[in-house]
Amino acid sequence: MSGHPYGPPGHAAGGPHHPALKALYALLPLLTVGLLGLVPSVVLAARRRRPADLAGAVVIGAVQLAVYVCLGLTPDNSQGSPYSIVGGLLLIALAVGAPVHFLVMDRAAAWFPGRPAPHPAFPAHPQPYGPSYGQPHAQPYPQPYGQPATPPPTPGGNPYATGG
Repeated sequence: MSGHPYGPPGHAAGGPHHPALKALYALLPLLTVGLLGLVPSVVLAARRRRPADLAGAVVIGAVQLAVYVCLGLTPDNSQGSPYSIVGGLLLIALAVGAPVHFLVMDRAAAWFPGRPAPHPAFPAHPQPYGPSYGQPHAQPYPQPYGQPATPPPTPGGNPYATGG
């Protein structure tokens, strides 16, 4: 094996799915009314190979199995039996929960935890050149030009004046 083992992540290394593929995986449980609800979580668990994703796939798989068991235990032409009610509710939960689980776990923040959020391409406000001294303070209105102010005379004359 040659080459550096750590490189930039590509498609094989992992990362969120392409938006079109993400939409297909999210719509699959909805279009099949939950019957293929296991597919997105299995795809996510197979690509990421993390315990949390594996646990999500196991939980969704258990719900899928419970739907099939309720479907098998429901007698023919029976409306309102407990098995059909529980199976229907689980099927609705699977049809809604599987896409939500997939979309939440297939974000970049979930793929790369601890990585800082990307910085914007440009700053929101232009940065000042040189040191920044904070916001300028309000300046008083300029006084009208007039006679220059003369200092008041000191008693006893000028103390710095030399007798000359």
